[in-house]
Amino acid sequence: MQEPVLLTYNLEDAQAQQVEALARSLGIAVRPVAGGAHQGTLQELLDQPDRVDVGNGAVPAFAEAMIVMCHFPRPLLNALLDGFREKDIPPVSLMAVLTPTNSTWTSAELYAALSKERAYFASRQQQDGGAE
Repeated sequence: MQEPVLLTYNLEDAQAQQVEALARSLGIAVRPVAGGAHQGTLQELLDQPDRVDVGNGAVPAFAEAMIVMCHFPRPLLNALLDGFREKDIPPVSLMAVLTPTNSTWTSAELYAALSKERAYFASRQQQDGGAE
């Protein structure tokens, strides 16, 4: 089984410290990705961890916080999410689990897909709320 890894993007310092402490307590490696500037795929981030913090002066692809949970068995995923609630860690609105499909995407592509999905659900919620 592969080591569970949490890729983190653009977390505020205090939140980053809380997330890192929680992850480490669960045996999860944490890899901050500098501003989403990495141009490779998510799988490349996992295969070449020495490149994770290298922004090479590139303009960040996005500034919003995002995390990607890689190689998490379901109980570990649940423990991480429960830990966010139990430790009152501010939520990260863009969260994803690494899949065979999104592992071939860049961080910016994943960010765009998650943003689009969030906008869709927000519009659905408004529509449902307006019908009452």
